Amino acid sequence: MSDIKPNNMSTTKRLLFSACFLTLVLAIHAQAIVYLDANDKPVKKPSKASKYMTITRDSVNPDKAETRLYDMENRQLKLNNFSSLILTKQDGVQREWYLSGQIKSEWIMQEGKLNGYNRTWFENGQIKSDAYYKDNLQYGSDKEWYQNGQLLRSAEYTDNKINGKLLTYWQNGHLRRADIYDMGELKEGQCFDSLDNKVPYIKYMEMPKFPNGDVSAYLARTVQYPIMAQKNRIQGRVIVQFVVDKNGTISEIKVVKSVDSSLDREAIRIVSRMPNWIPGKREGEPVRVKYTLPVNFRLQ
Repeated sequence: MSDIKPNNMSTTKRLLFSACFLTLVLAIHAQAIVYLDANDKPVKKPSKASKYMTITRDSVNPDKAETRLYDMENRQLKLNNFSSLILTKQDGVQREWYLSGQIKSEWIMQEGKLNGYNRTWFENGQIKSDAYYKDNLQYGSDKEWYQNGQLLRSAEYTDNKINGKLLTYWQNGHLRRADIYDMGELKEGQCFDSLDNKVPYIKYMEMPKFPNGDVSAYLARTVQYPIMAQKNRIQGRVIVQFVVDKNGTISEIKVVKSVDSSLDREAIRIVSRMPNWIPGKREGEPVRVKYTLPVNFRLQ
């Protein structure tokens, strides 16, 4: 499954310190420019910026907007299209580029949901992955390649579940794995070494695990309910996304579903202080895995 998801919104979300103000600016002017520091926070002076973003109203549909992210050497990094001026839902073609100018990824969104192809490329121009989505769910063929162009993986999806064959290959082109799934359930599978010899079967993918297995207990004993949120009877579920690296460390922490700024900060605090996880594995080898974790705030 491709790594690109409709969650690369952090830069855009950080600049939305006032959606009403931004909408007003775009109502008066066709384009706005926001300068950003290394942490994607808006700054007033270009001298303190590491990148900048242009925000442009669509010439055909003025209710829609387009953002383009550049570094300070005017190299384009991202293109995002949105269904409204407040930039909450991606809509249409989205792209990312390497600093070399080579395209890195391209995907299609419709009202904030993946709807269409989702492709990535290596910096040498070789395609890296190709998948298809409908309403955020994966369907049809999903393929990945090595940087030399050799096929790495081929699978079929139905309703976001592997359904049919999952085949993986060694870099020399020899078959590494032949699994058969029925709507996400493994029915049979075989593994081979790079010389076509059959070897003991291992799972294709193992998700990261919290040490001792009980992340809910850790959250319950670690959370410090913000005082003002208690006074105002604010409660709910904050959804946090992060990456479990190959060595089990946690990185790239962000809130993907907010409840309140104070609860969001507390959720990020406790996630950032988690002990190292048992890393995820793909084909028996440690890999970086994106993980989504709900943090519940409930008042008695």
